[in-house]
Amino acid sequence: MKTLAIVILLTISSLPNIGLAQRENNIFEANDLIESKKYNKAIPILEVLIKEESTSNLNYKLGLCYFHLNKEIEALPYLEVAIKRTTKRYKYNDTSQKSSSIDVYYYYAKSQHVYGNIIIAFEFYDKFYKQANKKNPLKKKALAGI
Repeated sequence: MKTLAIVILLTISSLPNIGLAQRENNIFEANDLIESKKYNKAIPILEVLIKEESTSNLNYKLGLCYFHLNKEIEALPYLEVAIKRTTKRYKYNDTSQKSSSIDVYYYYAKSQHVYGNIIIAFEFYDKFYKQANKKNPLKKKALAGI
């Protein structure tokens, strides 16, 4: 009887780890799809992940998918969440990453620009330009937007 109780206890205690492992696999899969430019396939995975736990990073990646599909207006709500928590020490494939890349400022600015909100666009192009690394390929695009 004690053995059965221990087995049940161990099984129950490992359930959250199974969920965490599946979440990490889903994040890796979404990352791979984004890197392969298969944005339409990454979107449903990211939507499910965000329903489970909404982070700036996941919202950034979902907004990025819509942006690259030329759906800047659809990207805005996700990018608005993502701009609230950013980091310069961003690690794309880190499954524990909660903050978004500062690149989100560029994508948010560009989406606002397309939407016609020039003042907001300018503010975020400028914010991105000031914080981005010199080697960031988006830096020249942000300067053109300013």
